[in-house]
Amino acid sequence: MVLVATALLACATSPGETTGTGGGGGTDATSSGGSQAGPTTSTGTPASSSVQASSSSAGPGPGGNGQGGDRGDCTEVAPTFLAVDGANSQAGVFIYNGGLDPVLVDAGDGFQLGLYDDGGKTFAGFSTGTFDLTENGDENYATCSRCIRIFADNSGDGQVYFQREGTMVLTSLDAETGVAEFSLDGVVLEEVTIDPATFESTPVAGGACAGIADGEFNPALIEAFCDDFIDNDDNNSLDCADATCQGTAACVAGATPHEGDCEVNTDCDTAAGNDPVCATPDFQQLYTQFGVQFGAIANFCTEWCDFAEDGDDCGGVSDKCFDVGLNEGVCLSRCTDGDNPPCPDPDSFECVTVPDWPQGRGVCLPVNW
Repeated sequence: MVLVATALLACATSPGETTGTGGGGGTDATSSGGSQAGPTTSTGTPASSSVQASSSSAGPGPGGNGQGGDRGDCTEVAPTFLAVDGANSQAGVFIYNGGLDPVLVDAGDGFQLGLYDDGGKTFAGFSTGTFDLTENGDENYATCSRCIRIFADNSGDGQVYFQREGTMVLTSLDAETGVAEFSLDGVVLEEVTIDPATFESTPVAGGACAGIADGEFNPALIEAFCDDFIDNDDNNSLDCADATCQGTAACVAGATPHEGDCEVNTDCDTAAGNDPVCATPDFQQLYTQFGVQFGAIANFCTEWCDFAEDGDDCGGVSDKCFDVGLNEGVCLSRCTDGDNPPCPDPDSFECVTVPDWPQGRGVCLPVNW
């Protein structure tokens, strides 16, 4: 669902780096570690089914897999479930995240390609053609237009790998969505350190290396994050209401009842079991068609619902599917101002009237909404 919201183009940091402009002059989007495969950011929880891979379960995801090759003494790996990272892509920058098969250290290991373009003044990552990754600036992270990295051991000390040889062929690129077709041939990455101020990459003496299996890739546009209140793939569905997120660890219902306190989606119980919402302060980005803004709210549990079904999709936890933009809404309790009490928990929730509704009618929202 496309929501009337401010896009969160957050910049995450990798081990040893700070947020800033790097990798060819664009936003530096990197791994922050954790149990999810593939780089993540502070904006939300990745849709794990789109990036997670292991040596026992890897298979072709939206972007396909590599096909093997000889990389000498380097560990050979293949990118899996490669997808456009909508949360970290912006004007002049497209980021593609995926898992690794096999992993180098643990299930949090991830593959990342960044394309950076400033109209050809310095960086031309959006240009199609065949590119030697050892020249024209692509040989260092500070100057690359086509930047390939691997993040490994994110739950430990952290390792970053950057390209030292190989060729990339960019066949096509949609400048609006980032959906691309490209191939990698003979690509080898080596362990590096990246200066947090200059973004210059320096090989680690005696460090590890990894060969990327040759292959063709077509990264899909997916709902990359399951709790950022942004429709990453622009398909009129978002977060745990999106099929990409449903069934993932990020959208398993918890035990906290409707309108209870929460920190993450998985705290919240739901009728459907796979579409919980922990309404965090980011939720204040959403504006409804009625002109009511969710302000700086305390975290509380609700769930996504089908607006066309109104309260029937809320399973009895509330009687109103409150529109947050288009076809979807969140389950809220309907109320009438003046009732005593108007809301089930009057110490924590108040009846907020909705413009254009009958006089005094509204929905229950936290008292500090």
